[in-house]
Amino acid sequence: MKTLAWYYPRDLEEATLLLQEPGVVPHGGGTGLLRTGLGHLSGLVDLRYLPVFDFKVQDGVIEMGAGLTFAEVVRRMSALEPDSVLVKSLGRAAATPLRNRITIGGSVAMAPPWSDLLGPLVALEAEVVLAGGREETCPVADYVADRERRTGTLVTAVRVRREPWQSVYVRATATHFDYAAFTITLLAKTNDGVVEDIRLVVVGAKNKVNRLRELEASLIGQPAGALRAPALGADLGLEFPAKTIGGPEYVAHLFHVELERALAALG
Repeated sequence: MKTLAWYYPRDLEEATLLLQEPGVVPHGGGTGLLRTGLGHLSGLVDLRYLPVFDFKVQDGVIEMGAGLTFAEVVRRMSALEPDSVLVKSLGRAAATPLRNRITIGGSVAMAPPWSDLLGPLVALEAEVVLAGGREETCPVADYVADRERRTGTLVTAVRVRREPWQSVYVRATATHFDYAAFTITLLAKTNDGVVEDIRLVVVGAKNKVNRLRELEASLIGQPAGALRAPALGADLGLEFPAKTIGGPEYVAHLFHVELERALAALG
């Protein structure tokens, strides 16, 4: 019978050295292991004694430790910025017991296509703080797109700037407990009812994370109450696979409907 070793490092250096060993992975909330199983692993690095549980606000930047759960981030952010898109997205993710287990760091590192965290973080232009083989701070979007950055490193924190965004979050599911077929994150800044800045991120298409920059550019300067989605069939660079709620054509149509609703909700 295969033996699974548990490690309890007391600092980041010890933890990242352990993670260089084949088959050794971090253990935070443990929810990711429910899907992947333990058969391919030789060891788990328990993160409970590491400095990855702080929630800091300094110089206009919010830093969330990677060990914080979705529920804890919702609690902290609700007290700080009740209308934050992170409150809206993480407060609806999964079920209550899972929100009490899923960690920020694990969710970023595994980057599942149904993630309720990635879209908001990419829209907020968040940064991920890494320790290990590549000790650096980089945009979350770059980290998710670059497998090399995810190899041999440990996510220790996520940083977002405090800015006065209006936000709309869409989670397309058949039932509340389903994985999202796709999510839409919409952030905007307006002045006298006119859009000054806007960010649109879609998670769940074949390219996983998509920021709709061309659409963003076309909406700047428009009245917030009159924003319109492109005509159905317009090329937004998105292609959807079949999901549990339906085939590719249905999912694409549903996306268009939800995008229209999100833009109308902003107004």
